[in-house]
Amino acid sequence: MLRQIICQYCGLDFEVFDSPEAGKIFCPNCANEIDSKQAQAIETLGNYRLVKLLGQGGMGQVYSAVDPANNVYALKVMTHESLESPDLIERFEREMAIMAGLNHPNIVRVIDQGSASSFKYFVMELVEGGTLRQVIRDGGLTEGRIIDIVLGILRALGHAHAHGIIHRDIKPENIMFDRQSNVKVTDFGLARKFGGSSDQQSLTKTNAFMGTENYMSPEQRINPKAVTHKADIYAVGVVLYEMLTGGLLPLGIFQPPSCYKPIHQYWDTLTFRMLDLNPDMRPDNCAVIIEELERFQTHRGEPSSGDGRKREQPAAAASPAPAPALPQPSLTNFVQAENERAKERLKKFINDAGEQFQAGNYAAALPLFEASLAVVVNPEDRNNVLEWMRLCREKIQEAKDRQKPTYMCPNCLKPFLWSEPGAMPESLACPLCHCILRFDPIRKVLRKQTTIVNKTPPSTDIPVQASQKKGMPGNLGYQVAFLVLVGLSLLDWFYPEVFEEGIGWLYRNTVSSIVGVSAGKVVLVLRFVMHLAVLVTVVRLAYILSGF
Repeated sequence: MLRQIICQYCGLDFEVFDSPEAGKIFCPNCANEIDSKQAQAIETLGNYRLVKLLGQGGMGQVYSAVDPANNVYALKVMTHESLESPDLIERFEREMAIMAGLNHPNIVRVIDQGSASSFKYFVMELVEGGTLRQVIRDGGLTEGRIIDIVLGILRALGHAHAHGIIHRDIKPENIMFDRQSNVKVTDFGLARKFGGSSDQQSLTKTNAFMGTENYMSPEQRINPKAVTHKADIYAVGVVLYEMLTGGLLPLGIFQPPSCYKPIHQYWDTLTFRMLDLNPDMRPDNCAVIIEELERFQTHRGEPSSGDGRKREQPAAAASPAPAPALPQPSLTNFVQAENERAKERLKKFINDAGEQFQAGNYAAALPLFEASLAVVVNPEDRNNVLEWMRLCREKIQEAKDRQKPTYMCPNCLKPFLWSEPGAMPESLACPLCHCILRFDPIRKVLRKQTTIVNKTPPSTDIPVQASQKKGMPGNLGYQVAFLVLVGLSLLDWFYPEVFEEGIGWLYRNTVSSIVGVSAGKVVLVLRFVMHLAVLVTVVRLAYILSGF
């Protein structure tokens, strides 16, 4: 809201905007911060009394305002931030000049303009029927109502084009309705003049990328200087597509509107012509489309309500005139031809991708499968293409894995891949058995260390058992037994008679009566077990010492 405030430091009286986006208020004279609670609302601008805030845009705010005769209007006023920019001031003044110079029932009419309290403003007729965006969002648009809306937009743009003005920002938000549901085109802030004369220069100071992206024609995106009135026709085609489909945008390779709703095929023909990427292939002007739509409306037997009333029929007409032919032939052949071309492109993509896949060139096959998604229509075919893409990605990942170095863990004897970037570290943990391994950079092998990596951090709540503080139980006994076996093996090797007599005497005086086996067999079995144990122990010791 506009507010007036007096600086408590220097006494300067000035005006400010009070909005949720407004920050701190500083005096323009002494630069001291001022309490915004002391500001009083400005109730009038010129001869107009401000009633309430209707909306806020990039350049200013729009209020409902009342003149001395109690007529209600919409008043658009520039913000202080916009007043600091010469380009925005020029744009604001040009918008006022354009709208004031366009007098048409389907264009918002400018009533007055001026400046007061350091603010620039202009007064327009108040349009209270909402925007086309709200109507599309609510749904329920009939073909007859769509015809009326498009005719209103085209009549407004045709009037602007006749005066050398290109709107350049046609979108549902800039198309409004009055209480009688008549179309009102507004917001000429991005408009420009077209033509070759010196007084028909661009209304924007620079030919920058300006407009709403989804409604901009291809030539407007590429070269704003080359924009003609056909850019507005393209934008109306986008709006028409939205109304026919319930809010969908014609992005990329889009389907005809009749694919989404049961409508007359003429709408497909018209939208494809208006949305042609080549501006020369679009209708020549708005009058051509208006004539076609009026004939189409008459052919369907629907009265025109573009001006809020039904069209009057001549009293002398005894019978209705024969319905004129549609301006374009049926779209059936066109759609069938497009489907056939799409099938051929899909077949070519699939064949090329299949050849690359069979040859093992999975990286080359993947983009071909991805490109085929742009032309596939059948959901089953789409799922098949997605499955082939998944297989390609798996094969590509497998090829990458094969290029990674593979190492064998000497503890669990299982291979694993090393995928970490950089050089191999001096020590690492086996991802399978978690033992600590040492990397030999000379032989390029891993050697085992004795410490086991415990991935779970030890809990401080569980006390360490006493047996864990000591060495491995049985180590000393194992070593003594090994020495005894070695000694007995040496005795048997050098003095076999003494070994046999000693073992026989020990056996006869201890367990011979219980076992019932001869002493010779006992000596033979003991000799076999003893030599086997020594051999196994020696082999194990050699394996540990070798590091393999």
